Order: sequence, then structure tokens, then C-alpha cells
Amino acid sequence: RLVTVLDQFASPDYPVYAVVPQRRFLPARVRHFIEHLRQTYTAPAYWD
Repeated sequence: RLVTVLDQFASPDYPVYAVVPQRRFLPARVRHFIEHLRQTYTAPAYWD
């Protein structure tokens, strides 16, 4: 069973932004990285 510890020291939630010049001219690896960030940070944590 998992239990949270040191809750008083939890980091606040901050949004993550990816700023790019124009989406249609992005290299594929940058698009994939942005998509990875989107999937990682929008999915609930595996322990929730």
C-alpha cells in the first residue's frame, strides 16, 4: 500500500507550455516531444 509522505513539502502544480514558431514547420521529433508532454502531463498519475 502506498502512502503519501511530506505532503507539506509537495510542489505546486504549474502549467507546462511549449512555445513554437509555427506548427506546420516543426520537425517531426519536436512534434512528437510535444505530444509526449501532452500525454504525460494530462494523464492522471499512475497511483491515483
